Amino acid sequence: MGAYLLFPGIAVTGYMLGALFFGVYLRRSRAPTVADYFGHRFNSRRLQQFAGFTIILGLGGYLLIVIQGVAILLSDIMGTSFFASLIIAWFSYTLMFLLFMTASVVFVVYIVDGFGGIRTAITDLAQLESKAGIASWTGIIGEGTSWPTALDYVIWAVVIDIAWAFV
Repeated sequence: MGAYLLFPGIAVTGYMLGALFFGVYLRRSRAPTVADYFGHRFNSRRLQQFAGFTIILGLGGYLLIVIQGVAILLSDIMGTSFFASLIIAWFSYTLMFLLFMTASVVFVVYIVDGFGGIRTAITDLAQLESKAGIASWTGIIGEGTSWPTALDYVIWAVVIDIAWAFV
């Protein structure tokens, strides 16, 4: 739990710096989208179209590749046609979204409340004997783990968060 509780400030610095250095210009321009900003900033409709195209291409391409990969895997495993597997994959992503959204609401409202609130749930987790150290700032360290010492863990966590900040 340590990296997720102690070091997220490092990872979000990239978002903050991006908002501070680029967001100022975006807000001043009153442009509703990044593509619109580039179009107005450089007075170029072609650049605006290109920026919009790159966003659509990047996000749309990623979505298509992921769904195609799942459809290929499903068609191999289930022995169905690629098209049928594609429909199943698309439908499963929609169901997964609805399931995760519902599960999150149920978790927050009922389960955590049933444990006496978030504070009690974390305290009980920290005192769980079968996973001793799971809630410590370093997580589970020592011989036979991914991090032999607390310093190894901290270096790993900071490097990962710096990478996220750059991304």
